[in-house]
Amino acid sequence: MIIWFKARHDEQLEIKTFEVVNKKGIFNHYTIKNQIGAPYNYSNELQTAVVAVWQTEPSIFCLAALTEKTNLGFKNKDGVVNNNFIWNVRENTMREANFYFEPKHNNSLGDICSFGDYSVFRTFSYQNGVA
Repeated sequence: MIIWFKARHDEQLEIKTFEVVNKKGIFNHYTIKNQIGAPYNYSNELQTAVVAVWQTEPSIFCLAALTEKTNLGFKNKDGVVNNNFIWNVRENTMREANFYFEPKHNNSLGDICSFGDYSVFRTFSYQNGVA
């Protein structure tokens, strides 16, 4: 599967996919209203920059992103800003992922690679002004 997306999203999130199934190419275009701030009673769309997208199972995608949640202080029950999301296109829902990074790595994603059942996140933090 090939997945592509524009990096900046405000009003809605959008991804496109192309895959070959039984020697036939299938193109899909998915959109969902940006409601990332809804769990925090924030009705406006949050500025969102998608860093990476991969399919975890049919019609379910994991998104790693950078959002305004950091600037607005929207922290989950564990006190962490979670910018990783699960998008279920069948149910047209998006929620925060059940995983997140410790705060010093949350807005410093360098690269993400999906290897089937496993994914590798390359992050960094700053110590004494050096990455």
